[in-house]
Amino acid sequence: MKALILKALMPLVRIYWKLFRPKTFGVKAVVVLEREIGNILLVRHTYGDKSLWNLPGGKYNPRKETPETAIQRELREELGCEALSLRELGKYYTEGEGKRDTVQIFLAVINCIGTDRDAEIAEMTWCPIDSVGSMENVARVARTGARQYEETF
Repeated sequence: MKALILKALMPLVRIYWKLFRPKTFGVKAVVVLEREIGNILLVRHTYGDKSLWNLPGGKYNPRKETPETAIQRELREELGCEALSLRELGKYYTEGEGKRDTVQIFLAVINCIGTDRDAEIAEMTWCPIDSVGSMENVARVARTGARQYEETF
């Protein structure tokens, strides 16, 4: 139900963004399994451009929560899990949808994906980190996160 509401409201939200150019904040996670750090998790959301592979994450309000708290919340909601460890990889800036968006990207190490997750995720896949750059239909923020992860190792 939540996905249907989001889908119905997105055209109005995009018009608002183009008119008022608000500053927004987001968090994304390059998710790796504890013992398989060569693969990252890519997801397709049930809202927005459903053809794009992306990183788990979402928006947050910096007046109400920290980026670390926000990414843990997003991991619980979208994947049904907690990160064993979190490390900031960098930031991604975009004005692509008309808003001024700052996305903080984290490395999140997990040991499993839970079964208790919301309906925002349509599909998930584990992908070798070195192939993300050459894949089609990968969001720019996901490419950036994969590159930031590769640069740290």
